Amino acid sequence: IVKISGAAYLVWLGVQKWRAVPQEIDADSAQLKPNALFIEGLLVNLTNPKAIVFIAALTPQFIDPSRPQWPQFLIIGLTMCGVDTVVMSCYALLATRLRHWLHDARSLKAQNRFFGGVFVGAGVLLASSSR
Repeated sequence: IVKISGAAYLVWLGVQKWRAVPQEIDADSAQLKPNALFIEGLLVNLTNPKAIVFIAALTPQFIDPSRPQWPQFLIIGLTMCGVDTVVMSCYALLATRLRHWLHDARSLKAQNRFFGGVFVGAGVLLASSSR
């Protein structure tokens, strides 16, 4: 039931995205407050259960119980933050390079169709999977 419900939801999201009217993203008219955006992003990440489960599953494999644990956790935490900073910076750089796609109605419609199709495809694959 959960699998079929999830698949149906993905298909529904895909159809909604496919049919959505393209909306231009205009950073100039948006009321951007960097501090508020930072706090919102921080709260989303700190309360994200997937991130918590990922870290809880990944971290113990790299901890040596015979050595002091706090320095090991500090190294792992700094490494993860460093890698995440590089990845997110690359996303931001890519977004600035593809900025023109966020202002062109034809490109926005193509993006809606592409991602709508991806969601529908994911829903169909999920529904047809044996697990």
